Amino acid sequence: MDRIAEVRRKIVEAFDGVPVPEPENIIIEPTARDQSGAYAIRAELSGKHWRDLSPEFLEARWSAFCYLSAQAFQHYLPAMLLDSLDRFGDPEASMYSTLSYISPSAHAIYYAGGDRKFDRKTALLTDDQFAVVATFLSLFLKDEPDARSFFAAQSFRWGWNRIDTPVRPLFDEFQDRMHHWIYPGEPAADVAPLIAEIRNAFRDTPYPGDRNLSGSRMGDEAAEIALNLQGVTWQEANPTLLRDNSAATTFLTPEGLKYFLPAFMVAGLMGYTSKHIAVHSLTHGFVNRQRLEPTASQYSDDDALKTMALINVVAEGMDWHAYAVERMSGYNRRERQAIIHYLEHCAQPRDYRIYAALENYWRPSLATAPDA
Repeated sequence: MDRIAEVRRKIVEAFDGVPVPEPENIIIEPTARDQSGAYAIRAELSGKHWRDLSPEFLEARWSAFCYLSAQAFQHYLPAMLLDSLDRFGDPEASMYSTLSYISPSAHAIYYAGGDRKFDRKTALLTDDQFAVVATFLSLFLKDEPDARSFFAAQSFRWGWNRIDTPVRPLFDEFQDRMHHWIYPGEPAADVAPLIAEIRNAFRDTPYPGDRNLSGSRMGDEAAEIALNLQGVTWQEANPTLLRDNSAATTFLTPEGLKYFLPAFMVAGLMGYTSKHIAVHSLTHGFVNRQRLEPTASQYSDDDALKTMALINVVAEGMDWHAYAVERMSGYNRRERQAIIHYLEHCAQPRDYRIYAALENYWRPSLATAPDA
């Protein structure tokens, strides 16, 4: 039997007989701010079986399911899962609504050690129901992972890993593949010396610790990245893991950035990710607008002018130069030399970001950098 069809059968079987919640039991007691949204979804779901919910309704109203009680979550969960299976082979279909709905909060996991809201809404699920959701999540694990693969893996690890299931080895293998990876073959001759320099310069950089990775408490993204990179040795980070967590160079703590930066640089030089993932973090904040911004009379290249317009956007009240200097303050001379050589390698004739960063910060910083 087709795997999708088998998972569909298991979902229907696991949730068969779960009663439709009484209207008064559909939602949790809402706060004053949430009352209108909570009462609206209660009215829309009152008396309805999960089979009565159309794909259009689920797409439009799934975000309001955050107000559901444990009874309602248990009853309406199969509708979300089956709707995703119906669209599973559609490359244009987004599965993030379902994955978001069934996943614990990365922010709560990272900063509070657990997601009490997730625990509350899943409290009535049976072991069979837990197991079938884990099986559903395993469908997203691929030989060539995408963002949904990492979302599903994290959801299983922190939310649906309560019981032993036949799919647990699939998630264990996925994590092992992402965390323990060796580059095949030797680097190309033109980048081999630079890769060796980077690896040697950052060889002894200490892992900052699981609790010192997320550099922002705003939203879930920084926490998601921190959870994905927890315990990873930078030398063995799978380039796919780095590519999916490319925003790490923005959201990691300074210590986390320093630890994983060489992984991003090496992956870029080896051609597995974009070189500019690392370039952005190494140049942002170091552009001297007055000295380096070209004028239309100097250059007629529209793309170059657009690039300058973008990199000179400054948030009101934010001193990006001071922020960047502080963020990069922990690098020794050997590490800075490797970074300079990396930026020089990546520089294109009109890449003003790199030239500005080298002139305004990185090369002058060697004079005061510690030896180790």
